[in-house]
Amino acid sequence: MQEEIALIHQESQSALANGATPVPQAAPVPQGPSPRDKANDEVSAFLRGWIANQESNSAAAWASDFGLFPKYTYWKGEGGAPLAFLRSDRQELIDKYPLRTYQVIGDATGEFFNNYREAVVAISYHYKYQGVKAASGNSINTLRLMKIDNNWRVMGYAETVRRNDSLPSLPKPTINTINQVTLAGFSNQWVLHNKSNNADDWVGDFAPAVAYCYKKDGLADAAYLRKDRQELINKFPSRNYNLESFTVSQNFGDHAVANAIMGYDYGRVKGRTSIRLALSLINGQIKITSYEEKLLK
Repeated sequence: MQEEIALIHQESQSALANGATPVPQAAPVPQGPSPRDKANDEVSAFLRGWIANQESNSAAAWASDFGLFPKYTYWKGEGGAPLAFLRSDRQELIDKYPLRTYQVIGDATGEFFNNYREAVVAISYHYKYQGVKAASGNSINTLRLMKIDNNWRVMGYAETVRRNDSLPSLPKPTINTINQVTLAGFSNQWVLHNKSNNADDWVGDFAPAVAYCYKKDGLADAAYLRKDRQELINKFPSRNYNLESFTVSQNFGDHAVANAIMGYDYGRVKGRTSIRLALSLINGQIKITSYEEKLLK
């Protein structure tokens, strides 16, 4: 990350030495978000999409996050990597491991440059792959981002992989209220746990006893939820989900009602489903207390 930052400083100084006029920072605007807050929100949204495209089985979707001829860890040729190479490199991973999940470790860190049109970001995640064999480990990434045609794009990608490393034991953040930010984090986690082939990941999003549409008598406990999920995993080990919408119809701070529309692809079975979740804060974590699901035509 420091090497990328130093390179940007070097390029800026070289431009000034060649007669370029520095671009002044915009004066603070009383109304609306600051330029830094706006750029931070944009990059945060970009990183969420970048993780989603890593899980996608479309090599084109993953390559779409890059600009033309980026600096790329796995490109051994001269200059930047052609986008055709990025797609082929990703397709090899998809073919070998069609089911992949990623869990971000800690918070991404970064620094902005050039009037908030460039950034260097460090982000780490734990990966789990299933396919020709199982693989897992931790990946440390440094991304050099540039805003091109009003969209952030990766112009530098450096990755260090630590194979077979376990997910670090990190304390779960304590949530004080259910709001837009905490719900966004929960919904991203929930989609990842839907994709996971570890039933305990999915069960962990639920309260100890829940009203569950697939249990007709009484409440469902963790054992029932685990058994129900394992049956789905055994039947469809390769699953992909697309969260089309996640909206809140009621929010009382410590409990809320959310409605989700999700597309699913199990290979030979595809469709869309409408899910209604009752959510509550339990020991500082958002948990599902009621789960209703209806398949859509």
